Amino acid sequence: MEIRLEELAKTVENLQIENKNLKESLNELDSIKTKLKVTDTTLHRLEETVDINSASTLALQDGLERTRTALNVSTAALNLFQVKHKDPRPAFLAILSDDIKATTAGQTILFDDVVTNIGSAYNGKTGTFTAPIEGLYLISVKITGYFKSTASSGSTNQYDLKKNDNLYLRLNVNVNANTHWYDSSSVVTVMGIGKGDHVNVESVYSEEYVEGSERNTFFSGFLIE
Repeated sequence: MEIRLEELAKTVENLQIENKNLKESLNELDSIKTKLKVTDTTLHRLEETVDINSASTLALQDGLERTRTALNVSTAALNLFQVKHKDPRPAFLAILSDDIKATTAGQTILFDDVVTNIGSAYNGKTGTFTAPIEGLYLISVKITGYFKSTASSGSTNQYDLKKNDNLYLRLNVNVNANTHWYDSSSVVTVMGIGKGDHVNVESVYSEEYVEGSERNTFFSGFLIE
């Protein structure tokens, strides 16, 4: 009986020791669980931070791309502006200095008195403006006609403003011995002109009289943009 009591006491003691160890182990597990919870919370916060940073990074990248695109567009526009305006803006004014007493069909009117010729794009010897750069130009023409005694009582003289030998606009000058010996026709227009394109004024008919001695027949133009 004593032996059994001793064994039982020993067993209880061992159980107490195991229980103590188990409690310590449980306490350690609780501590680990607490640490895991903290770690899990930290991970969630880190993930949220990463998401926020990722969104911020994407937004920043998008903003940078937009800025880069805008900068490229601005640079391209600036380069184009510099190409267009690296030289003074082309402009010319040429006046017919004397009468043309008899035109020929298809004759280019030679506005020979070159008053202004910025960029040297107008040729007074050929009566032709050749665009040095592409752009939108303002072109003006005035033709003054005179009634010839050899003509009938009235006539309509026609002159063509041409671009690259193609009709752009036509001017009609009506002269009549019974009402007015002089008449003029003028046009002011915008014209898109490419680099190297040429513009001139031609007489449609032969035997037309163009007044020039009064400096009232001219051809002019300048680059708008």
